[in-house]
Amino acid sequence: MKAPRKIKHFLWQCLSDCIATCRRLADRHCGRERLCPRCGNEEETVNHCLFRCPPALQTWALSDIPSSPGAFPSDSLVDNFDYLLLRAKTIGTPTSALGRFPWILWFIWKARNEKIFNGKDILPPDIVCHANREEEEWRVAQILSPHKAQTTTTSTDVLNESPLPRCQVDAFWVTNSNVFGG
Repeated sequence: MKAPRKIKHFLWQCLSDCIATCRRLADRHCGRERLCPRCGNEEETVNHCLFRCPPALQTWALSDIPSSPGAFPSDSLVDNFDYLLLRAKTIGTPTSALGRFPWILWFIWKARNEKIFNGKDILPPDIVCHANREEEEWRVAQILSPHKAQTTTTSTDVLNESPLPRCQVDAFWVTNSNVFGG
């Protein structure tokens, strides 16, 4: 999958059920409300937030990725990711359309957070438009960046040229306490 590392990390967190949905926060005693803050109809799980919530369903319907009744979106997070990563290709979905799904998921999540933290509703057409634009800009930047890399050397390139291993260690401690970590 070709996407920025932050989006790949986000997708990994989604599949690991590690993003801060209302259900997860309630399970960890960080909140009491389990219902979806966008629709209020059912418990907010990762699958509900990204695939089953009405604004998410509208976003997927407006995207270039075809929805298959009974197959996508489904009640299983793993099945939905399986569809996007594997099965959609077998039914002839263009690779260019499938390349956008990480951004669509990312911007569905960002729209959810915008609603919770700022009270601002971002409409599904705007989510799809923003995701498509960001994906296209990122793809173009990936084409242009190898040409720039040949002409310029950055400070990180100089650090990586050293044949010696780099030590990356961090530690913390608190004065007057037996607690420390490294």
